[in-house]
Amino acid sequence: MNSKGPHHNWIIIVLSFISYYLHTQPSNAFSVHLARSRNVSIKKYRNRSSLNLSESNPIGEKTVYLEGIASAGLTNEEIPHILSVTREALADEFGIEFRTDNMIHENDPAIPDMVPGATGRVLLITLNNVASDWEVDDERLDPFKNIISQRIDSIVGSEIEQPVLVSVRPNYIRNGESLSQVLSDIVHKEAITYDLCRPIISKKIIGKDQILPTIQVEIDGAMIYDYYTQEEVWDTSSVMVFDDFVDNSLRERLLDVVNGRDEEYSWNDKTHGPDPKRWIRGGLMDTLNDNEDVPTCWGLSEEATHELCFEEHSAIAEVEEKISNLFPDFTVTRLPEACFGSCVSPLTANAPTFGDVFAYHIDADPNQMPPSPWTDLFGRYFNRVRGKPRFVSCLLYLNDEWDEELGAPTQFYDPPTEEIYEIHPKPGRCVIMDQDITHSVVAPNENAGANPRYSLVWKLILHPKEEKQCMKFPTSKSLVKIGSASVVQ
Repeated sequence: MNSKGPHHNWIIIVLSFISYYLHTQPSNAFSVHLARSRNVSIKKYRNRSSLNLSESNPIGEKTVYLEGIASAGLTNEEIPHILSVTREALADEFGIEFRTDNMIHENDPAIPDMVPGATGRVLLITLNNVASDWEVDDERLDPFKNIISQRIDSIVGSEIEQPVLVSVRPNYIRNGESLSQVLSDIVHKEAITYDLCRPIISKKIIGKDQILPTIQVEIDGAMIYDYYTQEEVWDTSSVMVFDDFVDNSLRERLLDVVNGRDEEYSWNDKTHGPDPKRWIRGGLMDTLNDNEDVPTCWGLSEEATHELCFEEHSAIAEVEEKISNLFPDFTVTRLPEACFGSCVSPLTANAPTFGDVFAYHIDADPNQMPPSPWTDLFGRYFNRVRGKPRFVSCLLYLNDEWDEELGAPTQFYDPPTEEIYEIHPKPGRCVIMDQDITHSVVAPNENAGANPRYSLVWKLILHPKEEKQCMKFPTSKSLVKIGSASVVQ
């Protein structure tokens, strides 16, 4: 019987390293909400003199030092390792003492009601004897938080099970307040700071009829670990197809947004392919092959991607409302920048044409996430496990017509059995799939000529509304089990 993770091929592993590398680079020009890059921040502040700690204590009579105040959600076996690497990091990088004599350790995780999927693993530290102008959100605290977080990350999987959210505060004094509440507030504030749980719509429409999928597919079955029961359970990835999810009017408006079309737009893409003012070769890199002979694929330009993601479009808002109403039991959010940095946008568009070459890949896997504010808050876990945010992608086919004889299906691959399942484009068809499914775009065949097969893709996260909530989708009558998913009935 397979387990999720090992059967994912080398492509997925390499993608994880690429994501980590990109995450640690400076943000590009179209970054709107910059996710803090630990390596960049550490490099910026590595020179201890730039911190001006001596000037921060103008009286000069007291030594600046760090002190552990409290932790939550850490085991007795983990705590010594975490405190040890913290002490070493502060001594190595800043030459500052770290004291833990009066530290309080709370066994229960600090999970606020607004972030039920959080791990609640928190470490609260105070930087003592700095000047009174240091505030709670002072950027001068960032280098301490970042280097401690990096050192703790280095022992995840060996000495400790999951990452830890680190909070460093200046001259913290406990004034009779509940430590449990303080630690819970730290988690909640981190979620807000990095937009980790912001719903795609502010208010759901009540009374909407539930839309059932035209096709529901289960694929890639395996045993995974359930953190609550501490047992292995059977798991499958899901694909759901909703035909006529958007009507022709909304589909046309979406295509206008993607192509930047207005009343004066005159480009004939059926004859000439994607508009080069909007699309660029290499904008979509969907293969790891470095061979220069392999053609690069059409993707939106950086400017167009920024416009798609961050400017207001009524057509985008309407679709996001429809998506949100598909999942009334969850809070639906866009993929936050804090997961991978600005290199992975929450919305993207595809325009494959005849001759393009693609490779199998996954969009994301919460069990293989690079170190980031996301992993500090939610840890690493198998997608679809109870009580944890579920990563899904939503694909909308946008062409006004597309016959099956033109090709360009989306292929889904079952690694254990090597079976392939294809979903063909249809105008207004919506495909919702788990992001850890191995899949591939397929180029149109020669019958399509230069005509691109347009699609619009949302990277989404479904958050639970309560702890230990079941994250699986209801099973419909249209269920089809592919390959390894059919092992357990």
